[in-house]
Amino acid sequence: MKCNLSCQHCFLHQEVRDQKERMTQEEFRSLVDNMANDFALDPSAEFAEVTIIGGEPTLMPPSFYTENIPYLRKKFDETNKPISLTIVTNFTTTNALKRYAHLFDIVSTSYEWDRFDSQKLILGSNSSKKENWWKNLKEWTGEGRKVAISLATTTETIENWEEMFELLYSNGVRFFQVNLMHPDGELMKGILSDEDYEDFCRKRLSILTDPMEKMNHHYKAKDNALWPSFEKEAEFLIALTLWLDKKDDKELVIYPINSHKECLNGGTGNSDIACPASGALCVTTTGEVSGCTIESGKPNMISYGNAFKDDFQEIVNSELRMKHTMSLDLKPVECLGCEYYFFCKGGCSFRELFWDRSNPNAECHGLKSYFEFIKNNYQN
Repeated sequence: MKCNLSCQHCFLHQEVRDQKERMTQEEFRSLVDNMANDFALDPSAEFAEVTIIGGEPTLMPPSFYTENIPYLRKKFDETNKPISLTIVTNFTTTNALKRYAHLFDIVSTSYEWDRFDSQKLILGSNSSKKENWWKNLKEWTGEGRKVAISLATTTETIENWEEMFELLYSNGVRFFQVNLMHPDGELMKGILSDEDYEDFCRKRLSILTDPMEKMNHHYKAKDNALWPSFEKEAEFLIALTLWLDKKDDKELVIYPINSHKECLNGGTGNSDIACPASGALCVTTTGEVSGCTIESGKPNMISYGNAFKDDFQEIVNSELRMKHTMSLDLKPVECLGCEYYFFCKGGCSFRELFWDRSNPNAECHGLKSYFEFIKNNYQN
């Protein structure tokens, strides 16, 4: 599905974002049937999170959603298990979105300080996509509509986080989701040297499907112009947690901060940061299936099969899926011995490739120092 933006930090490759393929109604409903059936038959699956992303999903005709989302809702309701349905949009086109937003539990959009144009346009001083985004946001919240803001921890976002959050908060945003940067796609291309990027591309498949192979690889960002260090990410989350406390607004929610507090107090893992690939199914507009959303952004993705051509249960039980999820789930011994392993399960394998395990004082990709801050200040 085509996207009308070209963000540097996107995990989708540009050639994938330029593709114009769309699901037909028949393909979408067939996929819904298979996924709802798999959800119903899986005793370990207690709650379904269904998310529609792109590309840019609002480029689809509104009739696609008005005709098919009620069908999706009906099929999952028949499982007698709860479901949360989200659409993720870049919010540059909201007129059509208003016609079907009520069909979703959550309307989510992304924003970073350096998104769209130069940061000087954040207040809309010139005509730009950024100005249009802000106009749409103010109009949306001004009409009493709720929106969730997800943001990636880009360097400029972290450097300007407080001004950005204050601005969004003052414009009616009360739900935020902080996404730690996941290096792949255009982001991986931008942060590695040409030599390291070529090496990663050659070895990517074996790193992600051979449980032991990824332990032999480590990469280092050529600079921190786009992606900050793990230390900077941890410092940002600590400062943001204190900002949340200072606001003292019960309607204000920031994930994963709220869930960090709840999970650490309860001694349970946090699905907001633990890798979800073993329990997830991500399907592209052409029907290719993987467990990791990042894969959907690859020209040659790790595909367990095609949902429009192959037997769905064979895809779910495929050998490649087993190898892929085993590799993602396998963590270094340093992770297994950490007191917070129960909590993050080792985090994201892509981020793990940039963790200097040889340095005991280095911040880990899971941001252990932030967990320690939460434990020391919020644990009952």
